[in-house]
Amino acid sequence: MGNAVRAACENLIQELVEAASEVKGGDPSGWQVMGGELRSGGNGYSFAEIVSALPGGAQLTATGQYTRTRSGDTSFGGHDHWAPSAAAAEVEVDCETGEVRVLRYAIAADAGRALHRNSAKGQIEGGAVMGFGLALFEEVAYDEGQLLNADAFQYRLPLMRDIPNILSSSMVENGDGPGPFGAKGLAQVGIPGPAPAIGNAIYDAIGVRLRSTPFTPEKVLRALRGGDRRVEPTAAG
Repeated sequence: MGNAVRAACENLIQELVEAASEVKGGDPSGWQVMGGELRSGGNGYSFAEIVSALPGGAQLTATGQYTRTRSGDTSFGGHDHWAPSAAAAEVEVDCETGEVRVLRYAIAADAGRALHRNSAKGQIEGGAVMGFGLALFEEVAYDEGQLLNADAFQYRLPLMRDIPNILSSSMVENGDGPGPFGAKGLAQVGIPGPAPAIGNAIYDAIGVRLRSTPFTPEKVLRALRGGDRRVEPTAAG
């Protein structure tokens, strides 16, 4: 959509240039958009001034289109872009209760170019919070085809107390994306990182590998009982 909007703006600029030539005179090639206004020679006019001077109260409109291209990289389904991320987690595991607590979390995402930095940062960190839910809490339970946890009291979502006090995010901006000004999509890149990062941190802390999410206390205790490694009552990794 960003590319379509940019194409529409470029087409609208051409419409404005032609309108300025019609209203104020001169060849369209002698007009240009600069500093938020239309300029020719030493004269500058606002967009509103040019449009309001059009005969018959005419209005200017422009459309833009974009069709995604196919990529030779079949690893990502042939999409014309993909946006990777990397994550690291520090956790504390209570070996008596099986509780896992995330102490610190960091994520770096390939933004290509951040068009609105606060929104981009919110997408990355918000995705990470969603990923905490998938890694530690969220699970759909059925019994004989009946959904057992279909409400907010039973389907556990991350709460503020579950978010680590230290959560940092950063963006790589090389301007190499297919979007406007080299931007890439950031909508989902924060979600996949927490599960593998937290799972590896649990393994580093207590020496057992959990192979299914969410990493519930019950799974931690079962893994500890099935292992042959001795650990301290609490451990961190």
